[in-house]
Amino acid sequence: MVAAAFSTHGPFIESRRVLTAALVIGSVVLLVFGLEPLLLGSIVDRGLLDQRSVGALLTVEIFSVALGAAVGPRLMNRRLRAKLVTASILLAIVNLSTLAATGAGQIFALRLAAGLLEGLLLACVNLIAAHSRRPELMSGLLLGLGCLPQILFAYLIPVALDPMFGRLSVFLVLAASALVAALCAPLLVDRVQVADGDGDGSGKGGRWPAGLILFGVAVFIQNCGMGGLWGYAERLGVARGLDANQIASAFAASLFGQVVAGLAGAWLARRVAAFPLLVVGGILQIAVVCVLGISSSVLVFSVAITLFSLFWPSLQPGQLGVFIRAEPTRRAAVMMSPIVLLGNGAGPLMLSAGVGSGTGGVVGGVWLAAGLVVAGLITTIIALHMLSRPGPATIPLFRVGELPG
Repeated sequence: MVAAAFSTHGPFIESRRVLTAALVIGSVVLLVFGLEPLLLGSIVDRGLLDQRSVGALLTVEIFSVALGAAVGPRLMNRRLRAKLVTASILLAIVNLSTLAATGAGQIFALRLAAGLLEGLLLACVNLIAAHSRRPELMSGLLLGLGCLPQILFAYLIPVALDPMFGRLSVFLVLAASALVAALCAPLLVDRVQVADGDGDGSGKGGRWPAGLILFGVAVFIQNCGMGGLWGYAERLGVARGLDANQIASAFAASLFGQVVAGLAGAWLARRVAAFPLLVVGGILQIAVVCVLGISSSVLVFSVAITLFSLFWPSLQPGQLGVFIRAEPTRRAAVMMSPIVLLGNGAGPLMLSAGVGSGTGGVVGGVWLAAGLVVAGLITTIIALHMLSRPGPATIPLFRVGELPG
């Protein structure tokens, strides 16, 4: 769900130690997104929130991650290691504090704080990934391999940890992972040298074209639908009649799909032109969401949720390539991660308008998600058409070219 920015400026970070540590820390941040359905479900089952409030809570946390990621590069890029250790320890404390929460107000405050701290960690990872020798590979590895811990814990939490530690054991896992990030922090560089951006050849100082702004809106809308549906996925599984073991297996399979999708997405973005990649991928997304809304079969749900997680992240490297080609200074590409996060955060709140009471009430939110994904696809097509017009940075719709810079 989080894309690393591309960069060709300044001295590259090539140390395997630094890059590996950055990937581990990035996986810690991504872990909360993969476990979000279990996290939200545990809070509802404990009676700390009702089902309709789930979307608002998820929105608060993801918006705060986006805010932390936006301000983090400037805030964290001096004495980075010490600041990251501090943020990681604070994140562990916040997650442990959630175990003692007794009401909705405390839950909202704690998840807001957790999101801000997660965003600061993510900013450090993005700084290093953007200034590595192969940032596109770093992006694919983060999206793909970062899901492996999610696969492990999405299965272990309902099956082994919840029976042992209680329904909120997910927060113990998140606290422990934050301490892992703190241990990795000394392996990073203490400061990333960020060079000034170059012009885009248009004499406009890297100003965003109108088509690129619209494309950013399309990415936001699409992630509203997909992120919103992911936030309600566990509730949907319960509505379809899955028990705890079946839900655990379905989510483990869906997260494995994200491993494949992250790595495949980086490969496809270099070999398939923007228009067929994003349009065909968008159509497949719509089809999967509709299947989730229609079918009541346990088997179909399990297969569809796996395909859902396969198509979603595989498009992000291609979307990032559009940002880079349309605005070659790559300043716009840095905004890809906040746009995705904002969409993921707004989506659950939007879908909550269609969620009714009772176990089956969540199905109405699925159709709102389908509508958002359709709107995102239509907006993508219009934006790509605008960007294909002759100009300083024209994007070929049906031809693959080298990324500028």
